Amino acid sequence: MNKRQHPHLNGIMTLMCCFVLFSLMAGCTRDTADFYAAPPGKHKEPPAKPEEKPFTLTDGSGPYGTFPSPDYTAIEAAGKPEMMFQRSHEKDIIDIRVTPDSRLIVSASNDRTVKIWTIDGVLLKTIPFPDTDIRCLAVSTDGMRFAVGTRQGIFELAIDGRMLRVLKGEDDVFPHHYRPWIVYSPDGSILTTTGSRTVLIRDANWNVRKTVRAAGTLPSSPGDVKHIAVSPDGKYFVTCGAGIKTADGWEAYAQMFDMNGTLIADLDTSRPPKQGETEKVRTSGTRPDMAGFNNDGSVIALLGAENLRFVSRDGAIIRAVKVKPGNLHNFLFTPDGKAVIINFFWELHKYYMDGAYGGMVKMRTKDDPGRGGAQWAAVSNDGRHLVTGHQGDKNLGGGIRIWDRLGRLRKDLRPMAVEAKRLSFSPDGRKLYLETERGKKTVIWNMDGRYLETVPESVRFTREGGELRFYEGKFQKFHLKKNGRETEFKERHYAPLPDGTIIDWSGRVWESDGTPKRQIAAMNPTWELASETSMRYFVTVPGRGKEVKLHDAEGRHVATVETNLARIEPGAVAAHRDMLAVGHEDGTVSLYRIDETRFRLDPDEATLTPQRRRRVPKIGDKVAEIKPHLLAVYGIAFSPDGKFLASCSADRTVYVMNLEKKNAITLVALSGGEWYAFDEGGRFECSDGARDQIMFVKGLTAYDVRQMWDALYEPGLITSFFRGMRAAPANLARAMNSAPEVSLSPGRRSPGDETVTVTVCARARQNGVGRIFMLHNGRSIDEAARGIKVERRDNCKTFTLNLEPGENRITGAAYDAGNTVFGTSVEHTVLYVAPAVIRPDMHILAVGVGEYRDATIRLGFPANDARAVSAAFSRSGASLYGKINATVLVDAAATRERIRAELAGIASRAKRNDIVIVFLAGHGDTEGGRYYFLTHEADISDLKRSAVSVDELSDFARSLTAGKVMLLFDTCKSGSATEALQKIAMARGLDERRIIARIAKEHGIAVFSAASASQEAFEIRELGHGIFTHCLVSALGGPLEAISEDGVITVTRLLGRVNRTTRETALKYLKIEQTPIVYIFGDDFGIGRTR
Repeated sequence: MNKRQHPHLNGIMTLMCCFVLFSLMAGCTRDTADFYAAPPGKHKEPPAKPEEKPFTLTDGSGPYGTFPSPDYTAIEAAGKPEMMFQRSHEKDIIDIRVTPDSRLIVSASNDRTVKIWTIDGVLLKTIPFPDTDIRCLAVSTDGMRFAVGTRQGIFELAIDGRMLRVLKGEDDVFPHHYRPWIVYSPDGSILTTTGSRTVLIRDANWNVRKTVRAAGTLPSSPGDVKHIAVSPDGKYFVTCGAGIKTADGWEAYAQMFDMNGTLIADLDTSRPPKQGETEKVRTSGTRPDMAGFNNDGSVIALLGAENLRFVSRDGAIIRAVKVKPGNLHNFLFTPDGKAVIINFFWELHKYYMDGAYGGMVKMRTKDDPGRGGAQWAAVSNDGRHLVTGHQGDKNLGGGIRIWDRLGRLRKDLRPMAVEAKRLSFSPDGRKLYLETERGKKTVIWNMDGRYLETVPESVRFTREGGELRFYEGKFQKFHLKKNGRETEFKERHYAPLPDGTIIDWSGRVWESDGTPKRQIAAMNPTWELASETSMRYFVTVPGRGKEVKLHDAEGRHVATVETNLARIEPGAVAAHRDMLAVGHEDGTVSLYRIDETRFRLDPDEATLTPQRRRRVPKIGDKVAEIKPHLLAVYGIAFSPDGKFLASCSADRTVYVMNLEKKNAITLVALSGGEWYAFDEGGRFECSDGARDQIMFVKGLTAYDVRQMWDALYEPGLITSFFRGMRAAPANLARAMNSAPEVSLSPGRRSPGDETVTVTVCARARQNGVGRIFMLHNGRSIDEAARGIKVERRDNCKTFTLNLEPGENRITGAAYDAGNTVFGTSVEHTVLYVAPAVIRPDMHILAVGVGEYRDATIRLGFPANDARAVSAAFSRSGASLYGKINATVLVDAAATRERIRAELAGIASRAKRNDIVIVFLAGHGDTEGGRYYFLTHEADISDLKRSAVSVDELSDFARSLTAGKVMLLFDTCKSGSATEALQKIAMARGLDERRIIARIAKEHGIAVFSAASASQEAFEIRELGHGIFTHCLVSALGGPLEAISEDGVITVTRLLGRVNRTTRETALKYLKIEQTPIVYIFGDDFGIGRTR
């Protein structure tokens, strides 16, 4: 079974009660913590400063109990297959929880969404809560349900996101942010408090069966319930509050009740200690804001501003610890019940019950100066993960971090996509302009998915195709650039119009050079004004309402379109001829056809009373309503020809619909120039760095992009869409149901063994079982790999493989019968400490063919390219690798048989930890769906017998023992524009991209292709190399800061830089676009050092 989201469970786990509190205080200090313990007089002296070392969550001796778990197989079977864009929350995290079985994370945010994640950070579901204000979150003790408390009511959902019930009674609303709580009890009861003085005890159906007054009964000390904690056995609960009178007349700050609401004990009161009374029995001194039970319920922790007390159920103090003062957000017991972790927003500190200090984890590092601290912290019951939800900012949104047992950051989930606020098409319809901040930043994106550039301004176009750029200068004054001329206007509230003029808030129209032109009626908000291209009418959205106002060419209000849908963002309107498009706060887009013949006003309209003036015609028939976004639509635009409609949203997607063919595509622009796109059938296209942002989800089971690659990857998807072509139909449900269920069983291994034996078994689902293999640190391993022992039995294979020094991640995998999609097992991790560090070797084969037997296809620089690349890798790798084995074959020496022999030699020599680099420069072609590299003697009319095929390259990659492999193709470059070269140019393209991607995906290696259909894009005599080779060699020999901060050149760093500089160089020398193709599957690895 494919259980990417289900981490490996080592046995059985214990129940941990984690009760948390959100504090509205801001700021914190870093004071010394000092500890003291009963009996009095025996205090530990505090250290001068807490040791700034990461704490260990647990000692790793779990499991810590037994916990129920949902039926994930049944949930997957009933689930709807979908592509899931991996996006974090857009605003602050309000609450975050881990399910009792330690497999899922549930998070809630001020962006009005709740998200469900796997414990390793894969997003499974986003549940929007439009028009609500989320206050708190709770997960049931059986892990089957969770509840969301909001200002509008309580929503209870199944763990897969299905809505179960909505409660909107008087007792179900949470009007304030201040300390609202929902707590599920193991006995089936549910406790709630809305930040008031009472706690409601409810049954499993949410019916109130008891109201407990837990705060505010003393007139002199009014107060509210601050916190609720339930014991692990479900028999008791503790409240923290103020203003409750005890039996002996004092004030209680913490009390324990049974589930019938009967008071059991006062745990903390205002009573001063009596003379001679030992601290062991005193109940005063903490004034707790929050409380929690340890894992067996025998100890209760009471946490106040600077005091932490561990008490028994009768209130007797066990130990007291003085903690640092600061901004307390929440605290929790560790799963083993030995310590508590306190969230101070900027830092998490650990204190043991014996008073010892356990260390700290900082929530802010030098790498994320804009990130806020932890609003919330939670731990998994198996003791393996700590999860923190963070305060966001305008750029990063609300982030989630996942830490391992040793306090190391393992996953940082943050919004990676560009958030476009407005968008527009270029006059030719081939580019999209995504405005991320008005007047400050616009991303220009080509229709084939590639970034072109980012400019520090907003961009609009006139109806004649002229470009207008504007930005806000000093004192927020509006600056306009047109035809190389810049004009400053007095204020900021201006909007450009289709004829190139500018309109201000008062209705005055200006020429672009600042000359007044005419006066029309004022239309507000002016800066979000939309205009029909011919300016026959204007469109405004007053006050984020639900209606759109239409104005004639003189700015007079002539009609109203009432949408009767969710509210409209002011900029989410667009007009094209008789079509009006409107975007709504809930992610809906509605389309209306405008009847301009009804734009008629009484000549005396200006003299009408306000009451009569509102009776303008309500025109516009709705022709379509779709919901392409999860969150509010910010901007919307028609293409110049009216064939396409694009919308951008707070969910950071751009949705483009072909209005004629009724199909659509979703585009996502990521930071750093990465991108991806997918259509309604699940077909996708992406840049190399975007693959981790795409997952396929069914129920609560996730499949990564590599598993679905062969079935759903569609190179050229965006280009085909904008050309009006439809991609081949895809069946996402069938693809996901075809992946076999896979299990992995590790054999016995003694510490220090350099090998491990694992058995991988597969069970067919809808489409049988094909190739069974294994992923070792991201690299595909099967019986073809050298040095691997494999035994096969039915649908099982037993692998014996050599381990790499350090952490070895091993996953079982199996294809369906068609070898199209594959399923994976739970990942197994093996740590191997090598007795001695042996430097691996580097093996290089560089081939450059410019001289061919067919003189009509000669090239100028491949021989130079091969020599330069071999030398550059040899120099950069000398400090990291032991022996450099480099072979260069050029021109007449680069025959088919010689290349085959060299590849076989590398396969026999390369050891597990070695690195293999193969560089091919020359011509490439595709024939019959196969890619071929043209050797010196190649015959274009018979490539199968005269060239090196992709199958041979694939077999070579599969046979390698080495786990670090990089293939580089600088093929199909230009020479003289002969008929033979034109044949090569036309034959390659999308087929080659698909083939090259498959090589990388199947073998877990890095593949880089500089291929392009534009022949002139490759060779520049001034550089003496092809563009790709020039950029590659420059990166390997360039300055330290150009490619690496620590001096190490990794595959990702190298190819990322070469990708960028290749585009820049092509634009500089040839004024054309050239974007290399990059595919990296498997782990990143070092290939050298900078000078």
